[in-house]
Amino acid sequence: MKDFFSYEPSNNIFRLYSIPHIIMLIVFAVMLALLYVSKDKIRKSKYEKVIRISFASIVLSLEIMLYFWYILNGQTDLALILPFEVCGFALYFGVFMMYFKNYKLFRLGYYWSFGANIAILFPPILYSFDRFRFYQYLFNHMFIFIMYLYMYFVHKFKPTLKAYIQSILFMILVAPIMYILNIIMDANFFVLSSSEGAPFEWLRNMDGPLFTLVVVTVGISLFSIGNIHYLFTRKKRDLSHQE
Repeated sequence: MKDFFSYEPSNNIFRLYSIPHIIMLIVFAVMLALLYVSKDKIRKSKYEKVIRISFASIVLSLEIMLYFWYILNGQTDLALILPFEVCGFALYFGVFMMYFKNYKLFRLGYYWSFGANIAILFPPILYSFDRFRFYQYLFNHMFIFIMYLYMYFVHKFKPTLKAYIQSILFMILVAPIMYILNIIMDANFFVLSSSEGAPFEWLRNMDGPLFTLVVVTVGISLFSIGNIHYLFTRKKRDLSHQE
């Protein structure tokens, strides 16, 4: 059990699309399907608030467990511990969105949550099935996306073009701050300063200003994927008005 919580990877180094990874992807797909087929029952349930707050609390607890895991393994460098990543922002936006049923936080975090899917499909981790970090990393990133889909399906929160633009502007505002913090703290928040930890192999061959520009561009592209819903729903509304 002690080895399970170890900071050091075991001999079972994580392999992309290995059996443990594929199993976790199947689990993710099942959770998404269960949410979709249960959305109406959850919405009508008198326990909906309990379900929503309990789920948000599980997500927050997993994140707190990560901080304890760092500290208990002697890792106290704030550059490593602080959650100043796209998924970190999306996680805390999502938790408070769920606690308070806050549409403004949904509008801001919905597009950011699509970054979690990249982390699930291409996890930049060394830990595999025999380490705590493997499960904490993948489940928390799954839960980030599921939180926003919960509000999308159950409470019918919808993204808008205005929210999409605001999300991009917020990223453009936050990115320089993270870059400055990276210089001050010798960190790599938002994966802006170094290609180490980038999810794609081709990104790891870049560095400097070009790498920073590519990362921001990839982030905005992910937001655009989330905006596809707006384009389709707008088209449907336009057709209904014509009728």
